[in-house]
Amino acid sequence: MQTTTYNTRLVARVTIEAETPLAIGSGKKSILTDATINRDTNDLPFIPGTTLAGLIRHAIDEELAERLMGFIKKKKDKNGEYEVEGSRLIVTEAKLLNRKGKAIDGLLNLETACDDEDKAFLKDFKHAPIRQHAKINHRGVTEDKGKFDEEVVPKGARFCFEMELMSNPKSEEELAQYKQDFKDLLRKLRADGFRVGGKSRNGFGKIEVVGEACLYRELDLSLPADLDLYLKKSASLAETWDGFEPLELEKPQESRYTRYKLEITPKDFLFFGSGFGNEDVDHSYIKERFVEWNEEGNIGRWHSHDHSLVVPASSVKGALAHRTAYYYNKECGIFAENLSPEDFNKHVGKRNKAVFALFGCEGNEDETQPTEAPTGERTDGKRRGHVLFADIIRDKEEKTDKKIHNHVKIDRFTGGAIDGALFDEEALIVHPDEPEKLELELLVDVDERINEDQRIILAFEEALKDVCEGMLPLGGNVNKGYGQFEGKLLKDGNCIYE
Repeated sequence: MQTTTYNTRLVARVTIEAETPLAIGSGKKSILTDATINRDTNDLPFIPGTTLAGLIRHAIDEELAERLMGFIKKKKDKNGEYEVEGSRLIVTEAKLLNRKGKAIDGLLNLETACDDEDKAFLKDFKHAPIRQHAKINHRGVTEDKGKFDEEVVPKGARFCFEMELMSNPKSEEELAQYKQDFKDLLRKLRADGFRVGGKSRNGFGKIEVVGEACLYRELDLSLPADLDLYLKKSASLAETWDGFEPLELEKPQESRYTRYKLEITPKDFLFFGSGFGNEDVDHSYIKERFVEWNEEGNIGRWHSHDHSLVVPASSVKGALAHRTAYYYNKECGIFAENLSPEDFNKHVGKRNKAVFALFGCEGNEDETQPTEAPTGERTDGKRRGHVLFADIIRDKEEKTDKKIHNHVKIDRFTGGAIDGALFDEEALIVHPDEPEKLELELLVDVDERINEDQRIILAFEEALKDVCEGMLPLGGNVNKGYGQFEGKLLKDGNCIYE
């Protein structure tokens, strides 16, 4: 007779869709980019199970994490002895779905295993978008060694993974508790603050559970019918299983976040640079391909990058960080003309208390020499950002057109053109009859450090209001008049500026 230590098995299969690009880093670089994404044996993007398990553990409270995912604790009053509990939760890798919504799992010859449409759909994932970045300092110029790029999984990509919770409850009440805990864990996947992969504070990693539901089954392996059904289940995500039933996942309430929303429209020109030119211009705005699914959600297709509108959240974040520093210094009575160069540098960038509290810091250049943080404690200066952004990637309006601006540098003495100084750029111009309505949602995780000084949130809100007034342009070439917006600011659903 077959037996198992854990008779109760709760199994779920979840399909997620990337609402923004995902930075699933491999830790490697290539000749094309500084940071490549994780790829499986078929050279397709995938999300490691360890990544998902770590994100899930971080998203749930500590007590629930220890109960479902194990722990290692040092025993009190006993030197060198530990209390250990293994994880009861099994998480698989998340595999990419083809255009028909079927997971690509296992080693496949895509040339023979797929039809022509699937082959073309999957082939484009082998050339994922590469995002260009430049770190801008408080003077508005690129910092030394501040140019880098990274490969990302495109918006719209869908992945499928499974989770299984093993338990051996001693009572009906304990069984009911395990079932409720597992369902609560599944609902966390629908939380707005749940992000997958890296750079979640730079606009990447936002996901949605497809259909707002998952496939779910509760099994009691002490029953022959359930045991037989469980043994017939394939480990491959590409295979269907008769045991699954749909389970609707409600969106959890997240009281920890203060929600800000910018509802803005560009006044005229919009330019978020791609970092490159093309055969027509020296500098072009960013264009990015993404995946769209039909209304039924069972057929996917690539959307042309020529008709895309991309607003990178990292660009918005940088502008807000510098303007927040300005307003915080203003509220504190700190002005540049009253400071020495050494003191001046203590109040700009990541050394500014408001920027440190809201946007975080990667730490000191020399981690072996801890310095005094803005709060006064001794630390290595590292802090995770507490503002969650999300990229905007969608179709541009039909009347939004591209415009090429030609420039020539004039010699101030002769009044003639300087040799070799003719250049041009391609920007987007918004038509007044069909304005581009952008919605930027920001989630602020307010902790004790932010709460201890009310001027931090005040400075942040003033920076957001500047965007609505057109006083804080977003994107590139802002000194040429690009990137001005107008609109309103909402806080937790209430309009606080219009």
